[in-house]
Amino acid sequence: MAYQHVLNTRKVNCIYIYDTSDEGRILYCSESSVDVTGYALEEVRGQSGYSFVESATSQVIREAGSIIRDEDNMATVMYTNVKHKDGGLVPIEAVTGRCYDIVVSVLTRADKGEPQLRARHATLQRTFTQQCDGTITTQESPIGYPSEKVYAKQPTKPSPNIKPIYPEPAACMIVDRFTRRLTIQFATKSCESLLGVNAKKCIGLPFLSYIDLEEVDSVVSDLETAKTNNSVAQIHFSFLSPQYRQSLPVRAAVFCANDGIIINVRLAKDCLERNENLVFLKYLQKN
Repeated sequence: MAYQHVLNTRKVNCIYIYDTSDEGRILYCSESSVDVTGYALEEVRGQSGYSFVESATSQVIREAGSIIRDEDNMATVMYTNVKHKDGGLVPIEAVTGRCYDIVVSVLTRADKGEPQLRARHATLQRTFTQQCDGTITTQESPIGYPSEKVYAKQPTKPSPNIKPIYPEPAACMIVDRFTRRLTIQFATKSCESLLGVNAKKCIGLPFLSYIDLEEVDSVVSDLETAKTNNSVAQIHFSFLSPQYRQSLPVRAAVFCANDGIIINVRLAKDCLERNENLVFLKYLQKN
């Protein structure tokens, strides 16, 4: 069974992968980056992701990025403006999560279908938290803003006396959303230690071949809904590990993009002892 949070339904988006350094340096971006920001991979690889954020909000977004990394969040939704290659600014809806030694993100043009986006977030800020029994609780609080301008919410800084949480082992796969069996296009090396899957040899194989047969239909249904709604989904299923020769109960955050579906996988736990939830926050532009 999946929990889903619907995002902008007019999809002009791309995938970005960053390292976990303070600068959040860009390791990869998908081809559709050109449609979103105007930049191709060779133009941004190795640069700090924060260097492309609007100067007025760069510090807020940098602090938000640190929270995502240090609290080991699986999925966070943020809104901000980024610099376009043509010199202008582009409003972006970013779904970002830490996956062990990388940070993965789907950037969507928020000016495509912007009226629906504004309407959805005009009056409420929602934070979704997974409880130990697997249920999702929602906290809502009103957000006041003049006319149509939404102001930045300053994230709470982690205490300097608290060391960052060591990241929970996680594995990331990107699968082809246009193939019936969801062909694997990319897999992190941590797939080998966590799931018992060779990160190189699994490329080109169907992701569904690793799902318990009794759960394939359910997983397909959840992913199809996520694709149709362009939503962030949380799913639970049993992963068939070829190396460990057993079925591993896992939980995953799913981000959908035109260039692929990001599946951020962690082992399921009976009780979460720290902040390993899907947290939806809003860090927005301040004028």
